[in-house]
Amino acid sequence: MEYKIKNFELLARDEKRRTVLSIAEEGLRAIDTRNYVSKNVSFEDDVLRVKENTFALKKAKRVFVVAVGKNAAESSLVFEDLLGERLSGGIVLDVNFVEEPKKLKIFQGTHPFPSPTNREATQVIISLLKDLNEDDCVIFLISGGGTVLLSLGDTSVSDESDVIRALFKKGATIEELNIVRKHLSIARGGFLAQYAYPAKVISLISSDVFGNNLGTIASGPTVKDETTISSAKEILKNYDLSEIISSLSFIETPKEDIYFKKVSNTLFISNEVALKAMEKKAKEIRLFPRIVTSALKGEASQVGESIAKSIKNLPTANVLLYGGETTVTISENHGEGGRNQELALGALNFIDERSVLVAINSDGRDNTAYAGALCDMMTLKKAQTLGLKPESFLSSHSSRAFWEKTEDFIYTGATGSNLSDFVIALKY
Repeated sequence: MEYKIKNFELLARDEKRRTVLSIAEEGLRAIDTRNYVSKNVSFEDDVLRVKENTFALKKAKRVFVVAVGKNAAESSLVFEDLLGERLSGGIVLDVNFVEEPKKLKIFQGTHPFPSPTNREATQVIISLLKDLNEDDCVIFLISGGGTVLLSLGDTSVSDESDVIRALFKKGATIEELNIVRKHLSIARGGFLAQYAYPAKVISLISSDVFGNNLGTIASGPTVKDETTISSAKEILKNYDLSEIISSLSFIETPKEDIYFKKVSNTLFISNEVALKAMEKKAKEIRLFPRIVTSALKGEASQVGESIAKSIKNLPTANVLLYGGETTVTISENHGEGGRNQELALGALNFIDERSVLVAINSDGRDNTAYAGALCDMMTLKKAQTLGLKPESFLSSHSSRAFWEKTEDFIYTGATGSNLSDFVIALKY
């Protein structure tokens, strides 16, 4: 069996670890992009069926696919096969390069910061969309990571990167980040829908944000934006970043209803798919799971401490499942790590002998090459033997160094999926 978690066997050093890792593995398998698309999308007699939704394409003379985000490459390959000769062409913009499509042009962009490559690819997408007419149909496959990829405006790459870094350091939420970024690019906040008009638009959106707000995911490139330039500036002021405003060239997003009349925005997949799969797996192995929330948020280390304390007080054979995205508020001098590694590190001092916790980023990169970490008493004892103090690594936000030394990091490589983070806490 080939695991999604590539170091599964190295981590599974006792039965409780193997159990919690098997639950996490089930969640990652459930959201495998190619498998999920293949199971939930079909195309027959010029009718596209997406779960319970149907889209008639008989009147469309040309059908294009534009895929943007960390699910883009994987999902576009399935759509290319499904549509076959009906597909006229299209563009894929992803962080990862999977394989060369037959009819689609693929670009490999950068994340978490924009680059000239992102801007060039975005311009190619806009040029394609502007060439469409009312007899055409474009299928958008939008997923997390799309905000950074769809970077094109008068604000320079370096200035946009600076504002992202500044908001990261302040602990801004993804909603706040994307409100600001919507107004720095002519490809976010409904702009792609405007360029595609008057063509028919089918936008299938994979959510990586809690609440599944379609306007927040990838900064809503096909969704009418309700925010304004004033909204973006207010966020910067609230985080004491007023001095940055003068370096940015803000753009107002399209507000005219006409651009969205032929647009169908559909939530295609969210973290609830993985949570339900993990819940089912836990039941199959005679555990008592509970999905606590699909909208986990808060300071990562504090959330980790809270979850560890919660599982400690439960009876054995209980599993708590969480989906969402925490934040890390960092200081000027900080090391490397990600929110999942920090969450697990925050939990470590509060874990007991019968508990184990896994925190994992579904796209396989928790701000580092690692997807997250696993912690239990075995981790704590090894840390003590090595003279490692979790609180020291937390204060310097150097979680990656800690997990490298204890060897309890989780490694998946790029998963081709991106549906928020998952935390699994087991009382064995």
